[in-house]
Amino acid sequence: MRALLEELRPVSSEARALTLGQKIASYASTVVGLPELVVDDQDFRGAPEPVESQLLGIASEALNNVAKHANASQVRILLQSVDSGVKLVVVDDGDGVRHEGRSKPNGGLGLSTMKERAVEIGATFRLDSQPGLGTSIEVVWEGN
Repeated sequence: MRALLEELRPVSSEARALTLGQKIASYASTVVGLPELVVDDQDFRGAPEPVESQLLGIASEALNNVAKHANASQVRILLQSVDSGVKLVVVDDGDGVRHEGRSKPNGGLGLSTMKERAVEIGATFRLDSQPGLGTSIEVVWEGN
């Protein structure tokens, strides 16, 4: 719990030394413990702190879902600057999202939280998943 709170607390100017991609990778390895994670952030030039904070929250929740539900062997994260905005994609090769038998037809609290975070920064949120074929989450923030 301490590691989770440390990762999600407001970023101070000293902690700014880590890039968003590094923060996501750190969260995946120290908090979630995902075995096979690839973070591709070579084309990411950064974003305003409130945007990066929400993207970190979205990526963290997506990684939590992968660890808890997906039975995935690989997870890939793409983080890139596009025009004046940012694209975040989290893809796993797991079981996919199943909606049958759930009390909430649009998913659980984690998916709702990710959507709310995207709305908070004016980004689009897209979930693409098929049972047995994995899940892809894409968040695009257009910038100002």
